[in-house]
Amino acid sequence: MSRIPAQLPLGIGLRDDATFDNYYVARSNTPLVEHLTQQLTPEGEQFLYLWGAPG
Repeated sequence: MSRIPAQLPLGIGLRDDATFDNYYVARSNTPLVEHLTQQLTPEGEQFLYLWGAPG
């Protein structure tokens, strides 16, 4: 028996019609969604680093 951890794929995904236009944005997530939406424009940054408190 191998002691090497295995990565297990999860059968999850987004619906085909899932977009930022039909995503419910909670007040606390508004800045995040604004930054993610900006990422999709030609002026968007190449990388976005996210962090926050645990929990």
